[in-house]
Amino acid sequence: MLVAVQAANHETGVVQPVAEIIGTAHSRGARVHVDAAQAVGKMDCEAWRDADTIAIAAHKIRGPKGVGALIASACDGLEPLMAGGGQEYGIRPGTVSGTLAAGFGVAADWAIDAPVRYGGVRTLRDRLEAGLLALGGRVNGTAPRLPHVLSVSFEGRRGDEIVAGLDQEGVCVSSGSACSSGAAERSPVIDAMLGAGRASGAVRASLGDATTLEEVEGALAAWARVIGRTGMDEVLLEAMDPSLLVPWKNDA
Repeated sequence: MLVAVQAANHETGVVQPVAEIIGTAHSRGARVHVDAAQAVGKMDCEAWRDADTIAIAAHKIRGPKGVGALIASACDGLEPLMAGGGQEYGIRPGTVSGTLAAGFGVAADWAIDAPVRYGGVRTLRDRLEAGLLALGGRVNGTAPRLPHVLSVSFEGRRGDEIVAGLDQEGVCVSSGSACSSGAAERSPVIDAMLGAGRASGAVRASLGDATTLEEVEGALAAWARVIGRTGMDEVLLEAMDPSLLVPWKNDA
């Protein structure tokens, strides 16, 4: 028996109780595969340390696209998806790109301290969230969440139209996962969680460790123009926690 679980959802940022799932599955003789692509470099890896297999992607930690890793506690029992030569211990054929692998290694070194840096991003994400709530948005997903992802729905409005409007303002967001930024379909994740109404008006934003307070404020101003609310400054100031007005600085 195999149990597969995301460490954290890529649209809402909601963190799953991975350690508990692994413990329960192992107690019943099941193996556990953890998709940690969204979570690695953003949270402590202790949560999935006891998984049987773990999948990560280089481009999620600033590495090159087209390379990733399957980490296994033991290769015994793993069957290849592609037939061919005996490279990579017989798990897959073909020659791995040395350039991509080297880039992946650099990104992995960077990711070791990334959770500390992303702790400061949470303050900016919360600032963005408070502003969007003041503009009538509703957050999709409850704590615990990753520090950099935010999904907000504006019911009665179409998420893809908001995305298009923000694109004209120079703000890059998506109506679902980041890889579906050009699609008009509503998010199947939000649809399953909260229904079609919330999914139709959902917009996902993602911040990086280089995001600044000024960029967040600019995004909020653009969002207000797209939503069509007036008096944005007064609305936002009433909704803000004063402590969020202090930008986080990385002194490392």
